[in-house]
Amino acid sequence: MLESFVEKFQYVQDGISSSFRGLTLGEPLKPKEPLNFEAGCAILSKYQDAWEELHSFGEANAQLARDIDLEIGRIYHCFLHEKRNWETFQREFTNLEKMKTEAETVVNTLGDLRSMCSDIEEALIKLENLIEIQEYYKNEAQEKIKLSNYRVDKLMNLDAYRELLAEEHSAKVQEMEKAEMVVRQSKQDVYQAKFREDLEVYKRTGVIPQAETPRPSDPQKLEEVTIDGDVQDLEQYLQS
Repeated sequence: MLESFVEKFQYVQDGISSSFRGLTLGEPLKPKEPLNFEAGCAILSKYQDAWEELHSFGEANAQLARDIDLEIGRIYHCFLHEKRNWETFQREFTNLEKMKTEAETVVNTLGDLRSMCSDIEEALIKLENLIEIQEYYKNEAQEKIKLSNYRVDKLMNLDAYRELLAEEHSAKVQEMEKAEMVVRQSKQDVYQAKFREDLEVYKRTGVIPQAETPRPSDPQKLEEVTIDGDVQDLEQYLQS
């Protein structure tokens, strides 16, 4: 549209220049006939139309200029934005080597962390095994303690049972000793009575009575016969 306006403006300018050249060149013409004042109306109308068209083109050109100014402003802002982006890109590109070094450092750090994680995992497995072993020995120690306590309880019960048996045995022994003492005392009384009878017979007759032979129904062993007292004293007494 701007090119069309320029072409039309150039065309009008060329027409006006040609008209002025046609008027100024050559010698002034002498009017031979009366002047026709309406002869220039067509030219004036043509120039007026051309002026109006130029004015319209000027307004259109002004609007285009405003639009172009806005577009130039937008392009300028876009240019500034792209310039900032380019500057940022240049800075980032300048730091690319540094970023590469840092990336390599991060990769190496990740490798170290992976190795550390592997070591930690192995250490955790060993720790878990140690915990299991410790739990095993702990349970074994507890079982040993329980078994020891059980043995102690059994021994204490056995000792208590032994003491009970000893007490019962002692009581039975005491009862037997008491019974033997009663029997022994009874025998002693019988023998003393018999001794007194024999002594009286000896005093009267001077002869020692013979001991009666035990009945077969009541056998008595020699070791079962207990003579209390001293036999020598008895003989001395008998000889006196």
